[in-house]
Amino acid sequence: MDQTVISSILRILKDERFRSLHYWVSQGQIQYQDLMHADMPQGLSVEQTWELITALRKYLGSCGSVHETPHEEGSWYVENDEIRSILADIDVICQPYSHLSHVMEQRDVTSLFLQSFTDDILAGMKRDALHIEYETVRSLLLGEKEPGGYEERVTANTAVILNDLASYVDRDFDDGLVAELLSRALSGADGSRQDSFIEAVLKDPSHRQALQIIYGSGNNVCYEHPFRDMTAISFASWTYRPFNDLSGCMELLLRRLSLLKRKRPVFTLVPYSKAHLSVEGEERKTQSEGGIVTSDGVDYTPRILQLVRLFKEELNTLEQMAIKVEERDVRLLTIIESDREINSRQQRLVAQALCRPSAEFGIRAHAEYFNIVKASARSDLYGLVKLGFLRKEKRGKRIVFLPALGLPTLIAHHKPLYT
Repeated sequence: MDQTVISSILRILKDERFRSLHYWVSQGQIQYQDLMHADMPQGLSVEQTWELITALRKYLGSCGSVHETPHEEGSWYVENDEIRSILADIDVICQPYSHLSHVMEQRDVTSLFLQSFTDDILAGMKRDALHIEYETVRSLLLGEKEPGGYEERVTANTAVILNDLASYVDRDFDDGLVAELLSRALSGADGSRQDSFIEAVLKDPSHRQALQIIYGSGNNVCYEHPFRDMTAISFASWTYRPFNDLSGCMELLLRRLSLLKRKRPVFTLVPYSKAHLSVEGEERKTQSEGGIVTSDGVDYTPRILQLVRLFKEELNTLEQMAIKVEERDVRLLTIIESDREINSRQQRLVAQALCRPSAEFGIRAHAEYFNIVKASARSDLYGLVKLGFLRKEKRGKRIVFLPALGLPTLIAHHKPLYT
């Protein structure tokens, strides 16, 4: 390279104006149009300055590919200092031995974090232009309502699949998996066009590239941080919509399945769909675009930064919620333990019912677990029914015992006979 060229490059890099502009662009504070009102380094036009800043950020920074589609090639983002810091904080929260990880092992997280799950499913349904209300989604998740109509059926099916995702962990991301998930999501909702719809999705050449991104991201376990995978899967489904009518639904399912395959279950708590919808809403308000168009592709750093901020905020909220529930349960179990009519086995049943509102108990299983006779097991369970802490339900010839609805409130108002 000619020494004159090298000297020119060094002069530009040392120029205080260029260094300042490079810093503010890297932090997402200014975009191309803002350069029109700034002082340029000597000898450079706005276009040249922007091109140099883009090249430095993309090729010398910690850069990740967002997604590649026929309509948006060369999309990328730079992990600036704030993004790296937030990802490090998120990783601590989501480690296998973190507090939230322990909570997921011990509790029914769908019930514990019902609002978060409802918000995320609702966001996915809204992305698919399905008109459904918050309370309806909540009731469907709790099993309090039978689905009626296309929107409710797809929502209910999605909730069922989410609870069954562990059965797909050993499956590869391929056409067979996508077809099966689409089929289950549409089951009972639109049988007349179900097969033709799935076939059209899998055969349409315009969708194949996005599908290949999803398959590659879903099957690749080499990434340093799972967020990179989730970015690829989510952007491919959310922005490009390879699944026509069900992109939001499929993005939700495939994203969470990918995290389970990586043994990172806590990351499934992150409401990615809700965050996407929120960021898009802010962009519409401010009339800004999700990505910054450069001479070398689209820079999605501002959107990625907004997303990870929302992720961290949501995870912190969930952790605080879990702590409050644990503290509540300690107080409630103190009330139970103070009642001498409730034996130690019954206390453990109540503790489990608090952790898992969807749990089922049976006389035989209770007798075998505590190595007691069936008469004692029956007495334990019916005793808790009498106190109002369990409810019984007949299923054929079997009797099952379920946690009472509103159990925490019932325990809080319980008056021990003997203390």
